[in-house]
Amino acid sequence: MTGMPRRPPSATEQEPAHYIFPTITLTTLRRRPMQKRGFDRVLSILDACEELLQTRHFEDIGTADIAAKARLKIGTLYFFFYDRAAIFTCLVQRVLTEIQEQFAAEPVGAGIGPEQYVGVVLTRLSAVWSRHRSLMNLYHSFQHKAEIKANRDALQHFATKRLVILLRDGTAGVDARRARASAWVLYDMLMSSLDSVVHLAEGERPEVAREWRRAISTYISSLQRN
Repeated sequence: MTGMPRRPPSATEQEPAHYIFPTITLTTLRRRPMQKRGFDRVLSILDACEELLQTRHFEDIGTADIAAKARLKIGTLYFFFYDRAAIFTCLVQRVLTEIQEQFAAEPVGAGIGPEQYVGVVLTRLSAVWSRHRSLMNLYHSFQHKAEIKANRDALQHFATKRLVILLRDGTAGVDARRARASAWVLYDMLMSSLDSVVHLAEGERPEVAREWRRAISTYISSLQRN
């Protein structure tokens, strides 16, 4: 995935210490910006759209609304994006890229155990979706688009490769074959946990999060016993 320069947080933003600012996937752009000003305009369009999604359903948001919110001319929006669907797709891709960065943030092969790594990553993933809560309906509606599916497949491949390393190095008696199979199961548990806690319960069911953490911890422990 192609990245863009990171936008530093403003003085008024209160980000958790573990939060990692995202890069952006450029595959849905009509034209790739060549200068910083262009990158800033693309970011402004995405940020404006996400802000509108806090109070309106994505089907009720048009390109004129997004341009007005971003304080840009409609021609500037169409210079970079084909249509509003491309903007929506890019928003979802931005979150998926950010999720991948959370898996990459914690080093593997440096003495950290699988359970500790998974706990840290799960906390970070929850922070990502808390920040982008307004995109939940959009994500569920767009997740089967070809561009989004490609991002999701890349995320799964990247995350499971890291989990394989952890399970082989940090779990006694787990060979390469079982590590690969277990990594897929563990990844699905992580993402299902995130879906249940954040997408469905909207962060208001802490007991659900606790039960998922227990289930994941139990699964990791079972790998060491069997």
